[in-house]
This record gives sequence, structure tokens and C-alpha cells, in this order.
Amino acid sequence: MDPRWPERALFILAVLLNAGLWIVAPHEDPEVGSPLQQIVLGLTYVAAIIGVVAERRTALRLMRGSMPLVLLVLLAVLSTLWSDESWITARRSFELLGAGALSLYFVCRLGLKGFVEAFSAAMAIAAALSVALIFLVPDIGRMQILYEGAWRGFFVHKNGLGFGMAWGMISVATVIGYSHGIRRACWIAAFVLMFVLLIGSQGATAVFAGLILALLASILLWSRAVRSTRPLFLITLLASVAILAAEILGFGIDDVLALTGRDATLTGRTDIWQIVLDAIADRPILGYGYQAYFASHTIGAWDPGHAHNGLLQAALDLGLIGVVLVIITFAVGITRASVSFWQGRDYLSSWPLLAIAYTMLTDVTEDVSTSDFRWIVFVAALFFATEAHQRHSLASEYKENFGINSGGPEQVGIPAL
Repeated sequence: MDPRWPERALFILAVLLNAGLWIVAPHEDPEVGSPLQQIVLGLTYVAAIIGVVAERRTALRLMRGSMPLVLLVLLAVLSTLWSDESWITARRSFELLGAGALSLYFVCRLGLKGFVEAFSAAMAIAAALSVALIFLVPDIGRMQILYEGAWRGFFVHKNGLGFGMAWGMISVATVIGYSHGIRRACWIAAFVLMFVLLIGSQGATAVFAGLILALLASILLWSRAVRSTRPLFLITLLASVAILAAEILGFGIDDVLALTGRDATLTGRTDIWQIVLDAIADRPILGYGYQAYFASHTIGAWDPGHAHNGLLQAALDLGLIGVVLVIITFAVGITRASVSFWQGRDYLSSWPLLAIAYTMLTDVTEDVSTSDFRWIVFVAALFFATEAHQRHSLASEYKENFGINSGGPEQVGIPAL
């Protein structure tokens, strides 16, 4: 048995607590949760912070290598000082910090393989619970008022189910790549179940981003097999030609979205974006405080809760400083993850790249900077990419100074995660 199975079990429980549907009273907001939920999650985050302190040697090394992310979280916490809703910002920024600490602790304890397998197991359990709720308790497992009938399963919203199953498919596909026998057959069954639930969620963003990611994964595997960058250049060329042809032939976003029943406003998102841009212009430097704007502002008759775009939400929350930090975080993360994959070219090394790429795709119409399971997994992908970058840099320096056969990074204090 894996000697770290208690940590895996705790991680699975923590993910389910952050992802799952808590039963709340009619007057309570399911997005916020009940007082019991807030207490349990708060204690979980406190325990995670204590765990990070216990793992401080590895944690500090990873944090020093991920300064844009660290500064982004720190800015969210500091925004309590100028927030229009200081109590909400203080609580939400603590949740963001706590969920990040939870991710960092399990990155240190489980390593990449353990983390991916544990998260895959968590989403497989969530998928099984979702099926039970959808068909046995439809009043809970299906949306009742807005998007009536759409599946939400174990999650608060249908989009949560869509994103959860897409994230799960990314991780399960990675595990399938190196599994064998009955174990592999079980993971394939979980993958198929997640795919069915993803479609049933009717979440256009999750589905489209998932399809694009499947194409990216195929390209990565092709590149791995032929040991060449040509597939990457080929797909870029084909995508450019397709976009140009669509423009010449007169196909627009309306034609594409008509196939999904959406309109060119992305279900009202572009209307929200225009109002949000006007609000950003009033507070461009530091914003309104983390998660504060929509706590005191509504847009017409619809309270969207967030800007439905990661960069716009960052600008609302943390101003242009926050936007710059988000862009740098994405840029550094995707670059390191790409280099890590190209050096390893195995199934596990593809996971941070796919996870960060999926976050970037979904952040166009959603917002990942919340304290749910998406933030936990995204932060983990960034730290794993940083760890691979640090190991490669140290190995390269070692080879340059002492020769190719002189040892590796383990000899100078960087063990494999």
C-alpha cells in the first residue's frame, strides 16, 4: 500500500468539500454556503496553513520560484484595506489564501503522480455521487429554476459539474496513459462517465474548452511520439488558415454559437463586460477589492456574481496591477509547463501543461480566482511546473560546472516531488 495513503485520503476529502453541493437553508446563498460549511472549510484552510509551515523547506522553495502567484494572492489579501466591502474581501481573500495553502501542502506531500491520482479519484467519486443525485434525487441533482433540468449533480451549479468533469477527464486521461490491466479499465470507465456528465451539464464553456484541450492533448502525444516540434507548428498553421477562411467566407461568431443555442453576446456576457469596463475605468489602479464589486453592485435584473472573464474580474478586484500579475502568472506557468513536457515527454509531465491551458481557456468566460477546486488544481499545476523548472535549471548548472555524470539535483537539496 502507498505509504502516503492517509494524505491521499485527506486530499480527496478536501477536494470534495471544496467542490460539492452543501445542503443550505432556502434563505442561504448556495454559492456562499451555510455557516457549517464556512466553519468546516475555514478549519481546513487553517490546518493547511499549519501544514505548509511544517513543510516550509519545500514550500518556501516553490513559493520563491512562483513569485507572481504569491504576489497576486498577497495583493488580494491587502485589498481588504481599500475594499468597498472589507469584511467580504477579508473572508474571500482568506479562502483564496487557504485554498492555495491546501494546494501547496499536498503538492509537497504527494508529488505529481500522487496528486494527479488523488484528484482523479476525487472526481471519480464526485461523478458517481452526481449520477446518484441526478437520477435518484433530481430535486437536488438537477437545476430547478435557472437552466431548469440541466444536470448539476454533486456540484452547486451545472457549470461546476461541467468544469469538475472536464478537470477530472484531464487527470484521468493522464493516469490511463501509464496504467495497466484492471486498473486501467476502471479509469477508462470513469473517463467515459465523466464525459457523459460533462455533456449533460450543458456548460458550453466547459465543453468547448474540453474539446480544444482534447485536440491539444492529441498534438502533445503526437509530438511526444515523433520527437518533433513540427506537429505544433502544423496545428498553428491549420488554425490560422481556418480562421482566415472563416473570415473570408463570412462566417462569424453568430454562426458558430447558433449551433449551441447561444447568441453573439455569449448568453449576456458581452453586456456584462461593457458595464464592467465602465466600472474599471472609475477605479483603474487598485480596483474595488477582491470579490467586492458584485457584493454591492447588480447589473440590471441579473446578479452575475462575477465578470465572467478572468482578466476583467482581476481588473475589478485588483486593478491594473492585478491584471499584470495574472498575465505574468499565466505566461510563466504555461512556459515552464511547456518546457517541462518537452523535456519529459511522458504522460505525467503533460498534466501541468494541460491544466494551465484549460484554466486559460475557461478564464475567457469564467473566473478561476475563487477558492473552489479549480483554484486548488490550477495552483498545483503552477507549483509542479515551477518544481520541474527548478530541477532542470539546477541539473543544467550541475552538468555545466561538474560534467554530465556528476550527479543530479537530489544531491544538492532538491528531491523529486
